[in-house]
Amino acid sequence: MTKKLKMHPCKRAYIYRNLSNVRGAPAGERWSVRYDGRVATEKGGASYFVGHTVEFRVGKAGRQRVIEKGAKNVHAFAACFDVTEGMSPAHLVNQGVFTQDQIDNAVRITYDPYAAGEFLDPEGYPIGYAKAIFTTPNGMFAIQPSKRSGTPVTK
Repeated sequence: MTKKLKMHPCKRAYIYRNLSNVRGAPAGERWSVRYDGRVATEKGGASYFVGHTVEFRVGKAGRQRVIEKGAKNVHAFAACFDVTEGMSPAHLVNQGVFTQDQIDNAVRITYDPYAAGEFLDPEGYPIGYAKAIFTTPNGMFAIQPSKRSGTPVTK
């Protein structure tokens, strides 16, 4: 089921990996959305989201707590506009949101607080922005990501 989240067009929403293990949730990565200071998704999150005009952000203090204490906390997210829930990549193409070429060339974006303080592309380059993102149970994917200056991070 596709669900356009009720949001003001000039306010950002924050998509992040859901860290809880909810009984009965489908396998794979789950994602949640925070908007206007509240979680805008049901408990346990969802597998599929799409967002536009994206900035990848990492909270330094939250990352430091993870490194020092090993405790999970939400401190890294994709800040974006125009968020929709429930659209798989095939649905995104069928509805004309993206072309098949854009889906095929999307870049999987990862974040590991122990490896780097930024979101990274598969080559290890820091990513700051993207035209759009979509999430699946297999991860977060960026359409037309822009790399921050610097060299690749090696693990």
